Amino acid sequence: MTPRIYTTALLNENKQVTLTDQPCDHLIRVLRLQEGDPVILFNGQGGEYHATIQTVAKKKVALHVERFIDHECELPFSIELGQGLARFDKMDLVIQKAVELGVNKITPLFTKNSQVKLKAERFAHKQQHWQRVVNSACEQCGRNQLPQVAIPVHLDSWCSEPTVDLALVLDPKSPTPLKEQLDKTSTIPQTIRILIGPESGLTLSELALSQLHHFIPVNLGPRILRTETAALNVVSILQYQWG
Repeated sequence: MTPRIYTTALLNENKQVTLTDQPCDHLIRVLRLQEGDPVILFNGQGGEYHATIQTVAKKKVALHVERFIDHECELPFSIELGQGLARFDKMDLVIQKAVELGVNKITPLFTKNSQVKLKAERFAHKQQHWQRVVNSACEQCGRNQLPQVAIPVHLDSWCSEPTVDLALVLDPKSPTPLKEQLDKTSTIPQTIRILIGPESGLTLSELALSQLHHFIPVNLGPRILRTETAALNVVSILQYQWG
């Protein structure tokens, strides 16, 4: 399989582009590519570019960009995931797999049961790390549109943002299964928001707050799923239902 590399460089057909830093290190040290090897480049602006490595140096790789392919693999609707802040290894997993499954935006949320406590400047660093997780997941799964990881915000602020076509909140005690709620929807929603609590879940007051902002409580069956499992389960079901 031809390796895919994300770059912030300007890409054009029949032009040369030079990769340095992490993309260069990945091509040389991890993939061990050499002159003449093919590479697919994308910069998040849509489509992808097929290129060939021309020269390999210690800290840079020069490629010749040959042709543009107008290829996308996005879902026919947009998904935003509001994920209650969990331990960072779990957040990395949720973000990586959510990108692979087609989520367009991930917003980490401060909730009452969140166990993660960091200063604002540390979260800015974390956001940069999470965006690198997104870039890597796009390289792996074939997406050419980069999802966004937003700066963490408080739950009430996120819930109060403009209403979308369909807003869902996971509540294990809800009497409505997710499948039943989706079957009630007569047309495919163009914008969907999903709210998932952290490891200890959302409080009753937080669930009530979300419903005031038109989030529909649904359950995923009789088993209580971990926060990282719940998020991926919901997105997978949405993809199966309408994607």
